[in-house]
Amino acid sequence: MADHQDAGHVQCDHSKGREKVTELQDLEDSLMQKEEFSLDDWIQIYEKLPHIKNTGQPSDALVTYINELLPSEPARVLVPLCGKSPDMRWLYDRGNTVVGVEGAEKPVKEFFELHTDLRHTVEDVPFGKVYKVYVFIFVAPKSASLQVWCLLD
Repeated sequence: MADHQDAGHVQCDHSKGREKVTELQDLEDSLMQKEEFSLDDWIQIYEKLPHIKNTGQPSDALVTYINELLPSEPARVLVPLCGKSPDMRWLYDRGNTVVGVEGAEKPVKEFFELHTDLRHTVEDVPFGKVYKVYVFIFVAPKSASLQVWCLLD
């Protein structure tokens, strides 16, 4: 196993977290065997995936390394290919401004269906939709502290 800070070419062991990859491959679909995905492929994957139960818990790595990733909170956090990741809610609950970016709308809708306490708006924008959660302080709204952008064709 290698430390990513070592110089030169090293063999890395990324076997942790392989359970999810195996779960995708078990679908025995040629789509799951691709090495590169287009946006259409990604959307098809979301449609074909069985409904995976969301534990609501953030990733272990995020919890373990949060102080290294965000030495000063609150902070601005970008979550690319966010899907319905519980990491977004966890980061938001810690007071961070979270911006998720996703190419498929289905998991974004599912995220807000899971978190019904997050009152949000949905706006059409030229390249898709943006889901916004606002935090109100007294009468004046603070800027959105959780946004998920669906970049659609």
